[in-house]
Amino acid sequence: MTSKSPNSSNTSNIGAQRELRIEKLETLKRLGVEAYPVDSKRDYILSKLKLNFENIRNSQSEITLAGRIKSKRGSGKIGFVTLEDESLPEGFQLVLKVDELPQPANLEQELLDMDNQLTYKAFRALIEEGDYIQATGYLDTTVAGENSLFVTSFKLLTKALRPLPDTMDYTNVESRYLDRVADYKMNTKDEFGLSVRDVVRAKSKYWQIWREECYKEGMLEVDIPVFELIPGGAEAKPFTTFYNELNQDVYLRLSLELPQKKLIAGGFESIFVVGPVFRNEGSSPQHLQEYLAIEWYKAYTDYNYAAAFTKRVYQRVVKEVLGSMEQKDYYGNQINWGNWCTQEFADKNGWGLESGWPKINYFDAVRYFSNGQIDTENKSDQELLEMCQLIGINDVKISDGTATMLDKLWKKARVNTVNPFFLINPPVELEPLAKRDPNNPKLTQRWQIVAGRAELGKAFSELNDPIDQFGRFEKQQEAKDAGNEEAQSMDLDYVKAMEYGMPPMSGFGTSERFVSFLLGKHIKECVTFPHVRKEISKEDRTKILQEKKSEIEKELLRLG
Repeated sequence: MTSKSPNSSNTSNIGAQRELRIEKLETLKRLGVEAYPVDSKRDYILSKLKLNFENIRNSQSEITLAGRIKSKRGSGKIGFVTLEDESLPEGFQLVLKVDELPQPANLEQELLDMDNQLTYKAFRALIEEGDYIQATGYLDTTVAGENSLFVTSFKLLTKALRPLPDTMDYTNVESRYLDRVADYKMNTKDEFGLSVRDVVRAKSKYWQIWREECYKEGMLEVDIPVFELIPGGAEAKPFTTFYNELNQDVYLRLSLELPQKKLIAGGFESIFVVGPVFRNEGSSPQHLQEYLAIEWYKAYTDYNYAAAFTKRVYQRVVKEVLGSMEQKDYYGNQINWGNWCTQEFADKNGWGLESGWPKINYFDAVRYFSNGQIDTENKSDQELLEMCQLIGINDVKISDGTATMLDKLWKKARVNTVNPFFLINPPVELEPLAKRDPNNPKLTQRWQIVAGRAELGKAFSELNDPIDQFGRFEKQQEAKDAGNEEAQSMDLDYVKAMEYGMPPMSGFGTSERFVSFLLGKHIKECVTFPHVRKEISKEDRTKILQEKKSEIEKELLRLG
Protein backbone atom coordinates (compact mmCIF):
# COMPACT_ATOMS: atom_id res chain seq x y z
CA MET A 1 0.00 0.00 0.00
CA THR A 2 1.24 3.51 -0.80
CA SER A 3 0.68 6.27 1.70
CA LYS A 4 0.47 9.83 0.31
CA SER A 5 0.66 13.15 2.07
CA PRO A 6 -0.23 16.62 0.84
CA ASN A 7 2.80 18.10 2.61
CA SER A 8 5.34 16.16 0.61
CA SER A 9 7.71 16.58 -2.29
CA ASN A 10 9.43 14.57 -4.98
CA THR A 11 12.89 13.40 -3.94
CA SER A 12 14.49 15.28 -6.83
CA ASN A 13 12.84 18.50 -5.67
CA ILE A 14 13.58 18.24 -1.94
CA GLY A 15 16.87 20.13 -2.18
CA ALA A 16 15.25 23.06 -3.99
CA GLN A 17 12.35 23.20 -1.54
CA ARG A 18 14.74 23.08 1.37
CA GLU A 19 16.58 26.11 0.00
CA LEU A 20 13.29 28.00 -0.34
CA ARG A 21 12.34 27.15 3.24
CA ILE A 22 15.71 28.39 4.49
CA GLU A 23 15.10 31.66 2.61
CA LYS A 24 11.75 31.99 4.43
CA LEU A 25 13.50 31.28 7.71
CA GLU A 26 15.94 34.11 6.98
CA THR A 27 12.99 36.42 6.22
CA LEU A 28 11.44 35.56 9.58
CA LYS A 29 14.73 36.31 11.32
CA ARG A 30 14.96 39.71 9.59
CA LEU A 31 11.44 40.47 10.80
CA GLY A 32 12.48 39.60 14.35
CA VAL A 33 10.17 36.56 14.49
CA GLU A 34 11.53 33.65 16.52
CA ALA A 35 11.16 30.52 14.39
CA TYR A 36 11.91 28.16 17.31
CA PRO A 37 10.51 29.86 20.43
CA VAL A 38 10.77 28.35 23.89
CA ASP A 39 7.21 28.93 25.06
CA SER A 40 4.12 27.28 23.62
CA LYS A 41 0.54 26.65 24.71
CA ARG A 42 -2.47 24.53 23.88
CA ASP A 43 -5.77 24.12 25.67
CA TYR A 44 -6.80 20.76 24.18
CA ILE A 45 -5.35 17.85 22.32
CA LEU A 46 -7.19 17.58 19.01
CA SER A 47 -8.93 14.26 19.67
CA LYS A 48 -10.50 15.65 22.85
CA LEU A 49 -11.55 18.81 21.00
CA LYS A 50 -13.13 16.79 18.21
CA LEU A 51 -15.01 14.58 20.68
CA ASN A 52 -16.29 17.47 22.81
CA PHE A 53 -16.62 20.16 20.14
CA GLU A 54 -20.13 21.39 21.00
CA ASN A 55 -19.53 21.53 24.76
CA ILE A 56 -16.24 23.40 24.34
CA ARG A 57 -17.75 25.83 21.80
CA ASN A 58 -20.60 26.64 24.17
CA SER A 59 -18.40 27.05 27.23
CA GLN A 60 -15.37 28.96 25.92
CA SER A 61 -15.22 32.01 23.75
CA GLU A 62 -11.56 31.52 22.86
CA ILE A 63 -9.18 28.54 22.79
CA THR A 64 -5.63 27.86 21.70
CA LEU A 65 -4.48 24.81 19.74
CA ALA A 66 -1.04 23.65 18.70
CA GLY A 67 0.24 21.09 16.22
CA ARG A 68 1.80 20.38 12.88
CA ILE A 69 0.42 21.69 9.60
CA LYS A 70 -0.57 18.64 7.61
CA SER A 71 -1.99 20.60 4.69
CA LYS A 72 -2.48 24.22 3.75
CA ARG A 73 -4.67 25.71 1.05
CA GLY A 74 -6.45 28.92 0.22
CA SER A 75 -6.59 31.92 -2.03
CA GLY A 76 -7.65 35.51 -1.81
CA LYS A 77 -8.84 36.42 1.66
CA ILE A 78 -9.38 33.01 3.26
CA GLY A 79 -7.10 30.09 4.01
CA PHE A 80 -7.52 26.60 5.43
CA VAL A 81 -5.12 24.49 7.46
CA THR A 82 -5.38 20.88 8.54
CA LEU A 83 -3.63 20.77 11.90
CA GLU A 84 -2.54 17.41 13.32
CA ASP A 85 -1.17 16.17 16.60
CA GLU A 86 -0.39 12.69 17.92
CA SER A 87 -3.95 12.18 19.13
CA LEU A 88 -5.54 12.99 15.76
CA PRO A 89 -3.33 12.11 12.75
CA GLU A 90 -6.15 12.91 10.30
CA GLY A 91 -6.16 16.46 11.66
CA PHE A 92 -8.59 19.25 12.59
CA GLN A 93 -9.46 22.22 10.40
CA LEU A 94 -8.33 25.80 11.03
CA VAL A 95 -9.89 28.68 9.09
CA LEU A 96 -7.88 31.89 8.59
CA LYS A 97 -9.58 35.03 7.28
CA VAL A 98 -7.68 38.14 6.34
CA ASP A 99 -9.99 40.49 8.26
CA GLU A 100 -9.97 38.37 11.47
CA LEU A 101 -6.18 38.09 11.76
CA PRO A 102 -3.76 40.85 12.91
CA GLN A 103 -3.71 43.69 10.40
CA PRO A 104 -0.53 44.95 8.68
CA ALA A 105 1.32 47.72 10.48
CA ASN A 106 1.49 49.74 7.25
CA LEU A 107 1.76 49.36 3.51
CA GLU A 108 5.48 48.73 3.72
CA GLN A 109 5.21 46.17 6.49
CA GLU A 110 2.47 43.74 5.49
CA LEU A 111 3.78 40.65 7.30
CA LEU A 112 3.48 41.97 10.88
CA ASP A 113 1.04 44.11 12.79
CA MET A 114 1.94 46.87 15.26
CA ASP A 115 2.62 44.24 17.98
CA ASN A 116 4.82 42.10 15.70
CA GLN A 117 2.15 39.42 15.27
CA LEU A 118 2.04 37.56 11.96
CA THR A 119 -0.61 38.65 9.44
CA TYR A 120 -2.64 36.74 6.86
CA LYS A 121 -0.06 37.66 4.22
CA ALA A 122 2.66 36.17 6.42
CA PHE A 123 0.58 33.01 6.67
CA ARG A 124 0.37 32.84 2.88
CA ALA A 125 4.03 33.69 2.26
CA LEU A 126 6.05 32.19 5.12
CA ILE A 127 4.07 29.34 6.73
CA GLU A 128 3.81 25.96 5.03
CA GLU A 129 3.19 22.25 5.40
CA GLY A 130 5.33 20.67 8.08
CA ASP A 131 5.59 23.79 10.24
CA TYR A 132 4.37 23.62 13.83
CA ILE A 133 2.10 26.48 14.87
CA GLN A 134 0.02 27.70 17.77
CA ALA A 135 -3.38 29.12 16.80
CA THR A 136 -5.88 31.04 18.93
CA GLY A 137 -9.48 31.68 17.95
CA TYR A 138 -13.10 30.64 18.37
CA LEU A 139 -14.90 27.42 17.46
CA ASP A 140 -17.62 27.37 14.84
CA THR A 141 -18.89 25.42 11.86
CA THR A 142 -18.15 26.37 8.26
CA VAL A 143 -20.82 26.81 5.58
CA ALA A 144 -19.90 23.31 4.42
CA GLY A 145 -20.70 22.03 7.92
CA GLU A 146 -17.15 21.25 9.09
CA ASN A 147 -16.22 21.89 12.72
CA SER A 148 -13.31 24.35 12.74
CA LEU A 149 -11.23 26.79 14.71
CA PHE A 150 -11.59 30.29 13.23
CA VAL A 151 -8.15 31.77 13.89
CA THR A 152 -7.72 35.27 15.28
CA SER A 153 -3.96 35.02 15.84
CA PHE A 154 -1.24 32.47 15.28
CA LYS A 155 2.37 31.91 16.26
CA LEU A 156 5.13 29.89 14.60
CA LEU A 157 6.51 27.20 16.93
CA THR A 158 8.87 25.34 14.57
CA LYS A 159 9.93 26.10 11.03
CA ALA A 160 10.32 22.83 9.08
CA LEU A 161 13.22 23.01 6.63
CA ARG A 162 12.77 19.66 4.89
CA PRO A 163 9.59 18.56 3.09
CA LEU A 164 8.43 14.96 3.38
CA PRO A 165 8.87 12.61 0.44
CA ASP A 166 5.94 12.23 -1.94
CA THR A 167 5.12 8.71 -0.83
CA MET A 168 6.03 6.03 1.68
CA ASP A 169 5.44 2.57 0.25
CA TYR A 170 4.69 0.32 3.23
CA THR A 171 6.21 -2.70 1.53
CA ASN A 172 9.51 -0.87 0.86
CA VAL A 173 10.85 -1.46 4.37
CA GLU A 174 14.45 -0.60 3.50
CA SER A 175 13.42 2.88 2.38
CA ARG A 176 11.15 3.39 5.40
CA TYR A 177 13.73 2.21 7.93
CA LEU A 178 16.39 4.49 6.44
CA ASP A 179 14.03 7.46 6.84
CA ARG A 180 12.10 6.37 9.93
CA VAL A 181 11.19 9.90 11.11
CA ALA A 182 9.44 10.56 7.80
CA ASP A 183 7.79 7.15 8.15
CA TYR A 184 6.34 8.17 11.51
CA LYS A 185 5.38 11.67 10.37
CA MET A 186 3.45 10.27 7.42
CA ASN A 187 1.99 7.59 9.72
CA THR A 188 2.44 4.98 7.01
CA LYS A 189 -0.26 2.28 7.06
CA ASP A 190 -0.36 -1.32 5.94
CA GLU A 191 -3.07 -2.80 3.73
CA PHE A 192 -5.30 -3.35 6.78
CA GLY A 193 -5.02 0.24 8.02
CA LEU A 194 -2.57 -0.47 10.85
CA SER A 195 -0.11 2.43 11.03
CA VAL A 196 3.50 2.53 12.18
CA ARG A 197 2.41 4.63 15.16
CA ASP A 198 -0.22 2.02 16.07
CA VAL A 199 2.51 -0.62 16.32
CA VAL A 200 4.54 1.50 18.74
CA ARG A 201 1.44 2.01 20.90
CA ALA A 202 0.68 -1.72 20.87
CA LYS A 203 4.14 -2.49 22.19
CA SER A 204 3.78 0.16 24.88
CA LYS A 205 0.48 -1.42 25.94
CA TYR A 206 2.19 -4.83 26.05
CA TRP A 207 4.88 -3.67 28.47
CA GLN A 208 2.34 -1.75 30.54
CA ILE A 209 0.32 -4.94 31.00
CA TRP A 210 3.37 -6.94 32.02
CA ARG A 211 4.40 -4.37 34.60
CA GLU A 212 0.89 -4.12 36.02
CA GLU A 213 0.55 -7.89 36.32
CA CYS A 214 4.00 -8.31 37.89
CA TYR A 215 3.21 -5.61 40.44
CA LYS A 216 -0.05 -7.40 41.26
CA GLU A 217 2.03 -10.49 42.07
CA GLY A 218 4.14 -8.46 44.47
CA MET A 219 7.22 -8.39 42.24
CA LEU A 220 9.92 -5.73 42.53
CA GLU A 221 11.34 -4.24 39.32
CA VAL A 222 15.16 -4.26 39.43
CA ASP A 223 18.12 -3.26 37.24
CA ILE A 224 20.92 -5.57 36.18
CA PRO A 225 24.17 -4.98 34.20
CA VAL A 226 24.23 -4.91 30.42
CA PHE A 227 27.91 -5.95 30.31
CA GLU A 228 28.89 -9.45 31.40
CA LEU A 229 32.29 -11.08 31.86
CA ILE A 230 30.78 -14.46 30.97
CA PRO A 231 27.81 -14.55 28.57
CA GLY A 232 25.09 -16.78 29.97
CA GLY A 233 21.43 -17.57 30.27
CA ALA A 234 20.91 -18.54 26.62
CA GLU A 235 22.47 -20.51 23.80
CA ALA A 236 23.46 -17.73 21.42
CA LYS A 237 26.52 -15.92 20.08
CA PRO A 238 27.23 -12.74 22.09
CA PHE A 239 28.37 -9.29 21.05
CA THR A 240 31.86 -8.55 22.32
CA THR A 241 33.27 -5.18 23.34
CA PHE A 242 36.20 -3.87 25.36
CA TYR A 243 35.92 -2.26 28.79
CA ASN A 244 38.79 0.25 28.92
CA GLU A 245 38.63 0.91 32.67
CA LEU A 246 38.85 -2.82 33.46
CA ASN A 247 41.22 -3.55 30.56
CA GLN A 248 39.29 -6.66 29.54
CA ASP A 249 36.79 -8.01 27.05
CA VAL A 250 33.15 -8.00 28.09
CA TYR A 251 29.95 -9.20 26.45
CA LEU A 252 26.55 -7.63 25.96
CA ARG A 253 24.08 -9.73 27.91
CA LEU A 254 22.33 -12.61 26.17
CA SER A 255 19.50 -12.76 28.68
CA LEU A 256 18.23 -11.25 31.93
CA GLU A 257 18.46 -14.50 33.86
CA LEU A 258 21.60 -15.11 35.90
CA PRO A 259 21.92 -11.71 37.66
CA GLN A 260 18.29 -11.96 38.80
CA LYS A 261 18.83 -15.44 40.18
CA LYS A 262 21.88 -14.14 42.04
CA LEU A 263 19.58 -11.51 43.56
CA ILE A 264 17.23 -14.29 44.66
CA ALA A 265 20.23 -16.05 46.24
CA GLY A 266 21.04 -12.71 47.90
CA GLY A 267 17.68 -12.53 49.68
CA PHE A 268 15.13 -11.07 47.28
CA GLU A 269 12.12 -13.28 46.65
CA SER A 270 10.01 -11.80 43.82
CA ILE A 271 11.62 -9.65 41.10
CA PHE A 272 11.47 -8.81 37.40
CA VAL A 273 13.43 -6.92 34.74
CA VAL A 274 12.29 -5.34 31.48
CA GLY A 275 15.29 -4.48 29.32
CA PRO A 276 17.27 -5.07 26.13
CA VAL A 277 19.23 -8.21 25.34
CA PHE A 278 21.71 -8.75 22.51
CA ARG A 279 22.47 -11.75 20.31
CA ASN A 280 25.05 -11.49 17.54
CA GLU A 281 23.42 -13.85 15.09
CA GLY A 282 21.10 -13.91 12.10
CA SER A 283 17.71 -12.24 12.02
CA SER A 284 14.35 -13.51 10.81
CA PRO A 285 10.74 -12.29 10.91
CA GLN A 286 10.77 -13.39 14.58
CA HIS A 287 14.39 -12.80 15.66
CA LEU A 288 16.53 -9.70 16.15
CA GLN A 289 20.05 -9.06 17.36
CA GLU A 290 18.80 -6.45 19.84
CA TYR A 291 15.37 -6.61 21.41
CA LEU A 292 13.41 -5.89 24.56
CA ALA A 293 12.63 -8.77 26.93
CA ILE A 294 11.08 -9.44 30.32
CA GLU A 295 12.15 -12.04 32.85
CA TRP A 296 10.72 -12.58 36.33
CA TYR A 297 11.66 -14.89 39.20
CA LYS A 298 9.56 -15.80 42.23
CA ALA A 299 10.77 -17.85 45.20
CA TYR A 300 8.75 -20.74 46.65
CA THR A 301 6.87 -21.39 43.40
CA ASP A 302 7.33 -23.87 40.55
CA TYR A 303 6.59 -24.00 36.83
CA ASN A 304 2.93 -24.83 37.48
CA TYR A 305 2.49 -21.45 39.20
CA ALA A 306 4.29 -19.85 36.26
CA ALA A 307 1.91 -21.47 33.76
CA ALA A 308 -1.24 -20.21 35.48
CA PHE A 309 0.12 -16.67 35.92
CA THR A 310 1.54 -16.39 32.42
CA LYS A 311 -1.58 -17.72 30.69
CA ARG A 312 -3.60 -15.03 32.46
CA VAL A 313 -1.23 -12.32 31.25
CA TYR A 314 -1.10 -13.62 27.67
CA GLN A 315 -4.86 -13.71 27.38
CA ARG A 316 -5.09 -10.15 28.70
CA VAL A 317 -2.44 -9.03 26.19
CA VAL A 318 -4.27 -10.66 23.29
CA LYS A 319 -7.60 -9.14 24.29
CA GLU A 320 -6.26 -5.60 24.80
CA VAL A 321 -3.86 -5.50 21.85
CA LEU A 322 -6.09 -7.23 19.29
CA GLY A 323 -9.52 -6.59 20.79
CA SER A 324 -10.31 -10.24 20.11
CA MET A 325 -9.20 -13.67 21.33
CA GLU A 326 -8.57 -14.83 17.78
CA GLN A 327 -5.90 -13.87 15.27
CA LYS A 328 -4.57 -14.91 11.90
CA ASP A 329 -0.90 -15.91 12.07
CA TYR A 330 1.90 -15.32 9.55
CA TYR A 331 0.83 -18.37 7.58
CA GLY A 332 -2.90 -17.69 7.38
CA ASN A 333 -3.94 -20.03 10.20
CA GLN A 334 -6.63 -18.91 12.65
CA ILE A 335 -5.31 -19.03 16.23
CA ASN A 336 -7.72 -19.24 19.16
CA TRP A 337 -6.18 -17.69 22.30
CA GLY A 338 -9.23 -18.56 24.38
CA ASN A 339 -9.68 -21.75 26.40
CA TRP A 340 -9.84 -23.83 23.25
CA CYS A 341 -8.90 -27.31 24.51
CA THR A 342 -11.50 -29.44 26.30
CA GLN A 343 -10.70 -31.97 29.00
CA GLU A 344 -12.02 -34.71 26.71
CA PHE A 345 -9.65 -33.74 23.89
CA ALA A 346 -6.70 -33.52 26.30
CA ASP A 347 -7.49 -36.93 27.84
CA LYS A 348 -7.83 -38.49 24.39
CA ASN A 349 -4.25 -37.43 23.55
CA GLY A 350 -2.76 -38.07 26.97
CA TRP A 351 -2.13 -34.38 27.63
CA GLY A 352 -2.35 -32.33 30.78
CA LEU A 353 -4.48 -29.17 30.86
CA GLU A 354 -4.06 -25.65 32.23
CA SER A 355 -7.47 -23.93 32.13
CA GLY A 356 -8.11 -24.69 28.48
CA TRP A 357 -4.53 -24.85 27.18
CA PRO A 358 -2.97 -28.31 26.87
CA LYS A 359 0.32 -29.29 28.49
CA ILE A 360 2.13 -31.61 26.06
CA ASN A 361 5.31 -33.49 26.98
CA TYR A 362 8.27 -32.65 24.74
CA PHE A 363 8.78 -36.05 23.09
CA ASP A 364 5.01 -36.54 22.67
CA ALA A 365 4.78 -33.13 20.96
CA VAL A 366 7.58 -33.98 18.53
CA ARG A 367 5.76 -37.17 17.56
CA TYR A 368 2.28 -35.57 17.49
CA PHE A 369 3.16 -32.54 15.35
CA SER A 370 5.33 -34.56 12.94
CA ASN A 371 2.50 -37.09 12.48
CA GLY A 372 4.72 -39.76 13.99
CA GLN A 373 7.56 -39.24 11.49
CA ILE A 374 10.05 -37.86 14.06
CA ASP A 375 10.70 -39.70 17.31
CA THR A 376 13.63 -38.33 19.34
CA GLU A 377 12.98 -40.12 22.61
CA ASN A 378 15.81 -42.35 23.94
CA LYS A 379 17.97 -41.78 20.86
CA SER A 380 21.78 -41.66 20.78
CA ASP A 381 23.60 -38.73 19.18
CA GLN A 382 24.39 -40.89 16.15
CA GLU A 383 20.72 -41.81 15.76
CA LEU A 384 19.73 -38.16 16.07
CA LEU A 385 22.26 -37.21 13.39
CA GLU A 386 20.94 -39.90 11.04
CA MET A 387 17.38 -38.71 11.68
CA CYS A 388 18.42 -35.13 10.81
CA GLN A 389 20.00 -36.29 7.56
CA LEU A 390 16.98 -38.41 6.69
CA ILE A 391 14.58 -35.44 6.81
CA GLY A 392 16.93 -32.97 5.12
CA ILE A 393 18.61 -31.21 8.04
CA ASN A 394 22.14 -31.03 6.69
CA ASP A 395 23.58 -28.06 8.60
CA VAL A 396 24.39 -30.11 11.70
CA LYS A 397 27.20 -32.37 12.84
CA ILE A 398 27.57 -34.65 15.84
CA SER A 399 30.02 -32.28 17.53
CA ASP A 400 27.27 -29.65 17.74
CA GLY A 401 25.87 -31.69 20.61
CA THR A 402 22.64 -33.38 21.60
CA ALA A 403 20.80 -30.13 22.37
CA THR A 404 21.35 -28.66 18.90
CA MET A 405 20.18 -31.80 17.09
CA LEU A 406 17.10 -32.17 19.32
CA ASP A 407 16.18 -28.54 18.75
CA LYS A 408 16.50 -28.75 14.97
CA LEU A 409 14.32 -31.86 14.87
CA TRP A 410 11.67 -30.25 17.08
CA LYS A 411 11.58 -27.21 14.82
CA LYS A 412 10.72 -29.48 11.88
CA ALA A 413 7.67 -30.70 13.82
CA ARG A 414 6.81 -27.24 15.16
CA VAL A 415 5.70 -25.99 11.73
CA ASN A 416 2.39 -27.84 12.25
CA THR A 417 1.44 -26.03 15.47
CA VAL A 418 -1.51 -23.59 15.54
CA ASN A 419 -3.41 -23.01 18.82
CA PRO A 420 -1.41 -22.20 21.98
CA PHE A 421 -0.16 -24.95 24.26
CA PHE A 422 2.51 -25.56 26.89
CA LEU A 423 5.43 -27.65 25.60
CA ILE A 424 6.61 -29.23 28.84
CA ASN A 425 9.40 -31.38 30.29
CA PRO A 426 12.15 -31.33 27.63
CA PRO A 427 15.32 -33.42 28.10
CA VAL A 428 17.96 -32.03 30.42
CA GLU A 429 20.36 -31.45 27.50
CA LEU A 430 18.10 -28.64 26.26
CA GLU A 431 17.87 -26.73 29.53
CA PRO A 432 21.07 -26.42 31.57
CA LEU A 433 19.39 -24.02 34.00
CA ALA A 434 16.11 -25.84 34.75
CA LYS A 435 15.40 -28.24 37.61
CA ARG A 436 15.10 -31.94 36.85
CA ASP A 437 11.67 -33.55 36.93
CA PRO A 438 11.54 -35.68 40.10
CA ASN A 439 9.51 -38.30 38.21
CA ASN A 440 12.15 -38.58 35.46
CA PRO A 441 15.59 -37.03 36.13
CA LYS A 442 16.40 -37.13 32.40
CA LEU A 443 13.78 -34.41 31.89
CA THR A 444 13.47 -30.86 33.20
CA GLN A 445 10.55 -28.90 34.62
CA ARG A 446 10.33 -26.36 31.85
CA TRP A 447 7.55 -25.26 29.55
CA GLN A 448 7.32 -23.07 26.48
CA ILE A 449 4.21 -21.43 25.09
CA VAL A 450 3.99 -22.50 21.45
CA ALA A 451 1.49 -21.22 18.89
CA GLY A 452 1.47 -20.66 15.14
CA ARG A 453 4.90 -22.31 14.65
CA ALA A 454 6.48 -19.92 17.16
CA GLU A 455 7.94 -20.27 20.66
CA LEU A 456 6.57 -17.33 22.60
CA GLY A 457 8.03 -17.52 26.09
CA LYS A 458 9.28 -20.13 28.53
CA ALA A 459 9.45 -20.85 32.23
CA PHE A 460 11.38 -23.18 34.55
CA SER A 461 11.24 -24.66 37.93
CA GLU A 462 14.69 -23.16 38.41
CA LEU A 463 17.67 -25.35 39.17
CA ASN A 464 19.10 -24.55 42.61
CA ASP A 465 21.45 -27.55 43.08
CA PRO A 466 25.00 -26.17 42.61
CA ILE A 467 26.60 -29.57 41.97
CA ASP A 468 24.06 -30.45 39.28
CA GLN A 469 24.49 -26.96 37.81
CA PHE A 470 28.27 -27.32 37.67
CA GLY A 471 27.95 -30.62 35.80
CA ARG A 472 25.59 -29.12 33.22
CA PHE A 473 27.87 -26.14 32.69
CA GLU A 474 30.73 -28.60 32.06
CA LYS A 475 28.77 -30.26 29.25
CA GLN A 476 27.92 -26.87 27.75
CA GLN A 477 31.56 -25.84 27.94
CA GLU A 478 32.60 -29.04 26.15
CA ALA A 479 30.23 -28.22 23.28
CA LYS A 480 31.61 -24.67 23.18
CA ASP A 481 35.20 -25.91 23.12
CA ALA A 482 34.24 -28.23 20.26
CA GLY A 483 33.24 -25.20 18.18
CA ASN A 484 29.59 -24.52 19.08
CA GLU A 485 29.63 -20.71 19.49
CA GLU A 486 26.08 -20.69 20.88
CA ALA A 487 26.73 -23.09 23.77
CA GLN A 488 26.88 -21.59 27.25
CA SER A 489 30.14 -21.09 29.12
CA MET A 490 31.17 -22.29 32.53
CA ASP A 491 30.15 -19.62 35.06
CA LEU A 492 31.86 -20.33 38.38
CA ASP A 493 30.62 -17.09 39.91
CA TYR A 494 27.02 -18.19 39.37
CA VAL A 495 27.76 -21.62 40.85
CA LYS A 496 29.30 -19.86 43.86
CA ALA A 497 26.09 -17.86 44.31
CA MET A 498 24.10 -21.09 44.30
CA GLU A 499 26.43 -22.60 46.90
CA TYR A 500 25.41 -19.87 49.35
CA GLY A 501 21.92 -21.34 49.07
CA MET A 502 19.14 -20.50 46.61
CA PRO A 503 15.47 -21.13 47.45
CA PRO A 504 13.22 -23.08 45.08
CA MET A 505 11.62 -20.76 42.54
CA SER A 506 10.05 -20.45 39.13
CA GLY A 507 11.26 -18.08 36.45
CA PHE A 508 9.85 -16.92 33.14
CA GLY A 509 11.05 -14.97 30.11
CA THR A 510 9.61 -13.62 26.88
CA SER A 511 10.16 -10.67 24.55
CA GLU A 512 8.54 -8.11 22.29
CA ARG A 513 8.34 -10.88 19.68
CA PHE A 514 4.87 -11.67 21.02
CA VAL A 515 3.59 -8.25 19.89
CA SER A 516 4.94 -8.66 16.37
CA PHE A 517 3.47 -12.17 16.28
CA LEU A 518 0.00 -10.95 17.30
CA LEU A 519 0.07 -8.12 14.74
CA GLY A 520 1.41 -10.40 12.01
CA LYS A 521 4.45 -8.17 11.54
CA HIS A 522 8.13 -8.72 10.88
CA ILE A 523 9.69 -8.08 14.27
CA LYS A 524 11.59 -5.07 12.86
CA GLU A 525 8.23 -3.32 12.52
CA CYS A 526 8.00 -3.33 16.33
CA VAL A 527 11.37 -1.61 16.71
CA THR A 528 11.24 2.17 16.75
CA PHE A 529 14.50 2.54 14.82
CA PRO A 530 15.58 -0.82 13.35
CA HIS A 531 19.21 -1.36 12.45
CA VAL A 532 19.73 -1.52 8.68
CA ARG A 533 22.81 -1.36 6.53
CA LYS A 534 23.38 2.26 5.56
CA GLU A 535 23.93 3.17 1.95
CA ILE A 536 27.54 4.25 1.34
CA SER A 537 28.28 7.01 -1.15
CA LYS A 538 30.87 6.53 -3.87
CA GLU A 539 33.13 9.10 -2.17
CA ASP A 540 32.90 7.37 1.22
CA ARG A 541 33.54 3.99 -0.35
CA THR A 542 36.69 5.33 -2.06
CA LYS A 543 37.86 6.85 1.23
CA ILE A 544 37.36 3.55 3.09
CA LEU A 545 39.27 1.61 0.44
CA GLN A 546 42.14 4.12 0.55
CA GLU A 547 42.32 3.84 4.35
CA LYS A 548 42.37 0.05 4.15
CA LYS A 549 45.08 0.16 1.49
CA SER A 550 47.15 2.50 3.68
CA GLU A 551 46.78 0.18 6.68
CA ILE A 552 47.93 -2.81 4.60
CA GLU A 553 50.95 -0.89 3.26
CA LYS A 554 51.97 0.14 6.79
CA GLU A 555 51.67 -3.44 8.00
CA LEU A 556 53.80 -4.68 5.09
CA LEU A 557 56.47 -2.09 5.89
CA ARG A 558 56.42 -3.13 9.54
CA LEU A 559 56.92 -6.76 8.57
CA GLY A 560 59.85 -5.78 6.36
